Amino acid sequence: MQRILLLALIATIALALAPASALGHAVLLESEPAADATLTASPEQVELGFNEPIQIVDPTTDADVVASDGTPVQSGPAFVPPDAADSLVIPLRGNLPPDTYTVRYRIIGADSHVIPGALVFGVGVDELSEPYLIDAASTGGPSQTGPVGVSARFLELATIGGLLGLVSFRWLIWRPSLRRLFEPDGQRRRAEAWGQDGYWVAFGVLALLAMLSIGWSLVVQTATVFGTSVSTAIGDTAAISIVLGDTRVGELIQLRAALLFVAFALAAWQFLSEQPGQADRSRRAPEARAASIAALLVVALGVLGYQGHASVAPAPVLQVPSHVIHTVAVGIWLVGLAGTIWVLARGPRALGPPGQSLGGLVLTRYARIALVLLVAVVVTGFIRLVGQIEDPAQLWTTAYGRVVLFKLVVLTPVIFLALWSGRIVTALRRLRTRPPRAALALIPPRGVLELGLGIVIVIAAALLAGEVPGRL
Repeated sequence: MQRILLLALIATIALALAPASALGHAVLLESEPAADATLTASPEQVELGFNEPIQIVDPTTDADVVASDGTPVQSGPAFVPPDAADSLVIPLRGNLPPDTYTVRYRIIGADSHVIPGALVFGVGVDELSEPYLIDAASTGGPSQTGPVGVSARFLELATIGGLLGLVSFRWLIWRPSLRRLFEPDGQRRRAEAWGQDGYWVAFGVLALLAMLSIGWSLVVQTATVFGTSVSTAIGDTAAISIVLGDTRVGELIQLRAALLFVAFALAAWQFLSEQPGQADRSRRAPEARAASIAALLVVALGVLGYQGHASVAPAPVLQVPSHVIHTVAVGIWLVGLAGTIWVLARGPRALGPPGQSLGGLVLTRYARIALVLLVAVVVTGFIRLVGQIEDPAQLWTTAYGRVVLFKLVVLTPVIFLALWSGRIVTALRRLRTRPPRAALALIPPRGVLELGLGIVIVIAAALLAGEVPGRL
């Protein structure tokens, strides 16, 4: 298993460092004039039609038409018609002289990816010359499938999903296990205080990283949109403001930040109410706040999913919820596993013999939930796959399909590890005495391996979001 994990990590790094196999996901379907066409009369405009809604950041620089010597020939800025969000129109000056003309563009697709491109057409010529690409729409900026682009998506998935998993572990596994094992006395208060300290430290770290990850995503998106380096984008506040205020992805980043801000405000309220000498008037208030925090985090993950492939795939009403359920299930599964390992490894030291019994209860409760989560991951993953490929052969003929196969390869040992742990849990349930420490000690090493493989799967998912779906 350790060798499998090492190979999986090496393969993930290799995939992340590989150059992008394509520049984006919005595909040019048609143009008028057509690419490489030779016309006898000067057209009034150039119209480009794409497979999904698009945006342009700067109509004066992100799309133009130039003659063979680089002279601009458009009569006004490019625009996306209000009634045709998947089209780009560039008005031209009248009576263009005989020449070869290059159409250059740099657009943002509905899945937030930046796509540069160019085509040529001729007016009154028998043979087309080479396209004029000097100062054309830049292909610079971070690669969608490079380390920077993958890191931006991975950090958001890991931190927001991690926060949701942390809240879920505390209220679905930890607290019910405490109530079942301890009477409401000093021993329970000691165990609650131990768990509470660990919870709030983890929540604070993840909350800080989540806000930083959103800022990092904004900077990376800015660098991609304007074709600059990340270091340049960090200092370009004007460009960041344009992306944040004038693009769809910027609006979605703002929405995620707002959702997290409200969730963190509720968490701060919860933290203060749990301090010594503080008590909620209503016994249901902590549960209500925890449910509200979890709901906000689920919506934030949904917004992140809506920003990508799911919103432009066939049947988005099915694809977007499937994506949300998939990411939610992975987050709860991995953080629940980490929490269970923590209780099994640290509980006996912190709480003495009762910590051993608590570890057994946490393990058995997590095992029931993890089974449901793994089923949800597999089912929703299959639904997402059906929406992104048109032919099974695309699993090995496209970069997107190969990343999917890689995820499946990594998931296979995870399932075997989960089944192996399930056998131990089944045996522990039959015992009416305190679970043997030797049996519980078998779980953490395998759990760490399962957790590592799960993180590799999340990295692969972040890489997958940058690849071109097979259906394109």
